[in-house]
Amino acid sequence: MPTDEGRNLLALFAAGVKDDAIARQFGISTRTLRRRIKDLYAGLGTTNRFGAGVAAARRHWV
Repeated sequence: MPTDEGRNLLALFAAGVKDDAIARQFGISTRTLRRRIKDLYAGLGTTNRFGAGVAAARRHWV
């Protein structure tokens, strides 16, 4: 099950929001955001946003 942050990331991915804007919204650096995205991808078993969306949908997370 994803964290609240993970769910927010997935929603922002689906909305097409860029990494810089997501980082600003979360109050973190883009480098930190990219590490968190990498962790989210690992948890979903994927390597990209599209795959993350598909995996999350299959798990009924979004």
